[in-house]
Amino acid sequence: MEKVRASAAAECETIWNDAKDASPDDEYLVRKQVEPHNARAHNNSIVIPVMHAGQIASLQYIYGTEKRFHPGGMVKGCYCTLGEESDTIYICEGWATGATIHEATGDMVYVAFNAGNLMDVAGHVKDAHPDTRLIIAGDDDQFTDGNPGRAKAGAASEVLRIGVIYPRFNDIGTKPTDFNDLHTLEGIEAVADQLKTKPQLYQRSTAYDGMPEPLLTPPGMLGDIASYYNATARAPQPGFAVQTAL
Repeated sequence: MEKVRASAAAECETIWNDAKDASPDDEYLVRKQVEPHNARAHNNSIVIPVMHAGQIASLQYIYGTEKRFHPGGMVKGCYCTLGEESDTIYICEGWATGATIHEATGDMVYVAFNAGNLMDVAGHVKDAHPDTRLIIAGDDDQFTDGNPGRAKAGAASEVLRIGVIYPRFNDIGTKPTDFNDLHTLEGIEAVADQLKTKPQLYQRSTAYDGMPEPLLTPPGMLGDIASYYNATARAPQPGFAVQTAL
């Protein structure tokens, strides 16, 4: 496996060095309404670097609506960054979503490429930037069974004790899921406004029978105290957190 990954990384390095800067007029970038940033173009595809320990481990190729990774390349635990280190750093799934977040905030973004990679990438970011405010900008896959975007982002937030936020849409007729969808539907200002709101400190994944939902999320200072308790506990205990806050 290590030889396969090393060979793939060498191939990716060659392709990346031969690739040209992506054009802002590329169909994918126009459709997503984002700038090229660190993307390049190769054989009629957009190419995104997949990084590990400062080196290219793989590449993601985007052809219209199709995405694939370089055969044999490492993806687990790998990422792509946009922008320079900032006071707040966002972690998200897709590259276009990361480009939208970076353009809306000016902040650094780590792209994890898929929901299953969020935990590993967020853990790396927390280790690399221990004193920085970190926020997972999760996808809301409300039209997919099990909502993997929320499930994986919420789990990473809960385990690593970092903030998480999801996009909210005025119209879900096109089945939007991420902050790039919000960008294309409602404008970059809508993205910026939503990212300014306070992220959740954790994502509760367990139902608590016997206590109405509004009582588990009180407003104001009580809510802040309850959220802090849940964020610092070994496991979320919303009912006890509210009692403690009171």
